[in-house]
Amino acid sequence: MENYATPHFPTHILNYISSEEMIGIRAGKKHETFIEIWMVTIGERVFARSWRLSERSWFTTFMKIPLGDICCLGEIIPVTALIVGNQDTLLTAAINQAYNRKYNHGDDSYYVNQMIDPTRWERTIELRPRQLVYC
Repeated sequence: MENYATPHFPTHILNYISSEEMIGIRAGKKHETFIEIWMVTIGERVFARSWRLSERSWFTTFMKIPLGDICCLGEIIPVTALIVGNQDTLLTAAINQAYNRKYNHGDDSYYVNQMIDPTRWERTIELRPRQLVYC
């Protein structure tokens, strides 16, 4: 019998995302290279928020095509992006706390204060794994 439960990231990937400052991501199906962005975890969930409010970005690509990949520890993990936005105030607060806890140090303090600013809350996505591919 097949298991139709929502897939979860393996523990070692969650640990990597929790501990590493920059995580590789590529959005859509056309991009070959990964860019490095900030990601945070809350339990077994992974979130990313666009710092730049550009109309041409990984975030806007995910809005058009919610498929992409993240790269961790030599593994490419195909992901689906779900727009979180700011509709769930408790989740938004938890994401803000996760960004603040992980990135509020040294030179990153300037950027994290902008990252948790309400102008960026609508540009929050949750990444969910589809399957694991080894590279």
